Amino acid sequence: MPYALFEDVTKLSQEFPTEEDAWKHADDARLVDLVDDVSGCCTGGAKSRHEDLRQRKFSCRPCI
Repeated sequence: MPYALFEDVTKLSQEFPTEEDAWKHADDARLVDLVDDVSGCCTGGAKSRHEDLRQRKFSCRPCI
């Protein structure tokens, strides 16, 4: 199922094959900042979404 970056209900990006790809492309386009998960407890040390994203109401959701 393809994923895209949304702000509230507005689709901001093209569709990508995985949620991880959608976040990576948003990071590359400087729409978001991804930071390393220091604890690694939730993502196994992978990149995680920065806290500020919640304030901007960005989300990565499946495209239906």
